[in-house]
Amino acid sequence: MREKVALLRSDGYQSPEHMEKMIRQGLDYLGGDSFIRKLIPPGSKVLLKPNLLSAAEPGSIVVTDA
Repeated sequence: MREKVALLRSDGYQSPEHMEKMIRQGLDYLGGDSFIRKLIPPGSKVLLKPNLLSAAEPGSIVVTDA
């Protein structure tokens, strides 16, 4: 299987609802429910770890695991 990655741009992290919307958009980009159901058996627990970043100048250090 070929790897798939979803990269989305957001204008901020306004609320948990906004973040849920962004995660759903990413999953839809990857193939939506039917794609996900092929990979993950029903009843499984899944952890999603979005990398949340803020705008930064090129060459500056940005930490994503704080």
